[in-house]
Amino acid sequence: MLEFEFGDKLPRMESVVNVIPSYKCIHKHIQRTSVFQEKAEKMLRKEQLQLEVMNSKMSCIEKLLKPEVNYLSQ
Repeated sequence: MLEFEFGDKLPRMESVVNVIPSYKCIHKHIQRTSVFQEKAEKMLRKEQLQLEVMNSKMSCIEKLLKPEVNYLSQ
C-alpha cells in the first residue's frame, strides 16, 4: 500500500483562494508587458525604416551635389 507523509498534504481551498488574486495580478502584468514589448518592437522597426529612407535621401543628394568627372571633362 502507498503511504503518504504528513508533509505532502494537498493545499487547503482557502490557501488556493489566497493565491488567485496574486496570480491574476501577475498575469495581467505579464500581458501588459507583452503588449508594451510588441509596440516597442513596431516603433523600433518604424524608426529603422525612417533611418533607411533618410540615408537613401542623403545618398541621392550627395550624388547630385558631387560633380561628375565625365561632365567636367567635356
